[in-house]
Amino acid sequence: MAGGVSQRGFMVTCSGNGVSWGTWDTCTGGNKTREVTPIRRGGRNEISLIRGPGSWEDVTVGIQNDPVLARAVARADTEGHLVVVVKQPLDERLSPAGEPEVWQGLIKEVHTPDFDANSTGQAVLEFVMTPSSGPA
Repeated sequence: MAGGVSQRGFMVTCSGNGVSWGTWDTCTGGNKTREVTPIRRGGRNEISLIRGPGSWEDVTVGIQNDPVLARAVARADTEGHLVVVVKQPLDERLSPAGEPEVWQGLIKEVHTPDFDANSTGQAVLEFVMTPSSGPA
């Protein structure tokens, strides 16, 4: 992986209510955002900027469908369990390296695969989590 890290240069693990759900295949989102408001103090010409509190975008993770795992994710959604997603950078030997990104929050959506008897595509289980905390 000379010259940078590929998208597969991360290991994504998830857990719900303290129970590991193992390693997942995909992870998107989770970027930190905030409002920045320009103001003119006391009618001056200079503009000052005020930063609002930060929040994290939703995190979406996916894995090849597993009915047992799908039930665990659905239970966490229904019962409102805390969910943790960890995105760990890997080095060129695919060993953990550096600080992981960690998000905690509640499941917003669960996407189970549609049934299609003629499909040759992989059945994917996904969930979308709204983080209450995330990486700095």
